[in-house]
Amino acid sequence: MIRRVGFFTLFFLLATSHVLTFMRMENARVHDALAGRLQQIKPVMPPALARLTAGEFKGVMADFMTIEAASAIGRYLMQPGVRMRDLPPQAWDVIYEILETSQMLDPYFSDNYRLVQPFFAWEAQRPQQAIFFLKKGLEARTWDWELAFFIGFDYFYFLDDKVQASHYLQEAYSRPGGTGSITLATLSAKLLQKAGKTEIAMAYLIGLLRQENSEMQRKAIELRLRDLQGVLIVERAVVVYTQRFGVPPENVELLVKTGILAAVPENSYNKMPYCIDKHGAVFFDNPECRNSTPSKISR
Repeated sequence: MIRRVGFFTLFFLLATSHVLTFMRMENARVHDALAGRLQQIKPVMPPALARLTAGEFKGVMADFMTIEAASAIGRYLMQPGVRMRDLPPQAWDVIYEILETSQMLDPYFSDNYRLVQPFFAWEAQRPQQAIFFLKKGLEARTWDWELAFFIGFDYFYFLDDKVQASHYLQEAYSRPGGTGSITLATLSAKLLQKAGKTEIAMAYLIGLLRQENSEMQRKAIELRLRDLQGVLIVERAVVVYTQRFGVPPENVELLVKTGILAAVPENSYNKMPYCIDKHGAVFFDNPECRNSTPSKISR
């Protein structure tokens, strides 16, 4: 019995010594970081090795790494006249490696994702890196709808990828907390329509209607579905007009004057006529589409 207690005591002391040594090394790196040499520092071990050697202390080590990353970010935020986006790429690389190590140790720790989304997607101007990090979290945190929403937002806002954005908004809608959010469902369908996939958007909404029991939710979905049905009618008419005259029509009235459409479908979104831009894309929510030029956010 005494031998067994001695063994467990020795094991505990060795494990504690390992963690304290690791933290001491990390503290030294934090000291260097606060001295302004963050870009010259590398994590003491790769994420996979850190997870392998952490044992029962993965959670503690993960928390420590996240605090370290947050402290490094906070250090620069507190300097007057210094913006986060002025940090050199090497510094962002180190911060990412620290957070990646924490994520490898504990992929369920939500604070990592709260750091990555604002600082890497926005300040570091690295949306692809943020998306990659968030996707790994999405696999572990199967209940978390917000991560799917962040990914969808990044695809749309930073990368102008409406199809992928719609996919992840649908994923957010399907998860606990996101289910029942008509904003997520209708926005997902709207992005598909803007990507030229109106029929897929309609199929998605029809699928939601089949499983939706709330009368209020059903009415919201049906309203967006009617809008997309009108868009599809106009889109098909635009194709016929373009084939006949060689250019897209300037407005929906031309579709009626040429007899391609008997009447313009009602637009219940804003009670305004559908707009056709210079490329033939149809909008049900932007009556000034011909005067507005698409702008891509360069980050």
